[in-house]
Amino acid sequence: MFLYCIADNNGSVKFGFSKDPNRRVRSLQTGSADELVLLETVSVPQDRVREYERLLHQEFAHLRSRGEWFRISPEDAVAYLSWFSIHYLSDLD
Repeated sequence: MFLYCIADNNGSVKFGFSKDPNRRVRSLQTGSADELVLLETVSVPQDRVREYERLLHQEFAHLRSRGEWFRISPEDAVAYLSWFSIHYLSDLD
């Protein structure tokens, strides 16, 4: 399983999880007028993916615009997901 960040072209990024992030982008794309781009993924254990997604959303709640979408630049989203990976997932290796 993967945590991912997907960006639209209006300054919003979605943090979520999926077994197949590329497929998830295609699925979301059908309901979006904006082009969506998969920015980054981080592998996580399947049995803990919901826990990690919840933590990720909590860490960046101050940037939330709606639901799983956040007001953040694509560059910052990638940096934040990398920070999250180091901070929370480095002990899994």
